[in-house]
Amino acid sequence: ENASYGATICAERVAACSAIAAGQRQWLAIAIATSTGGAPCGICRQFLAEFAPDLEVFTIATQHGQINRYLVRELLPHAFKL
Repeated sequence: ENASYGATICAERVAACSAIAAGQRQWLAIAIATSTGGAPCGICRQFLAEFAPDLEVFTIATQHGQINRYLVRELLPHAFKL
């Protein structure tokens, strides 16, 4: 990781880019596990929204065992579109 958030490569984007490189462009869900259950950063939200705005996002707080479910369009309701 890097102290400059713009220079980091989050796991969500790594997973998405790996899927794209493998020819997979129809995604159903992504699961993100952290100790506190944090949601994707803004850059990841935008990236995911461009490919799958209805993608289910599951956040898992490993410390508490809590699981939350969102849709990308709920996490980023006004995604930028070209």
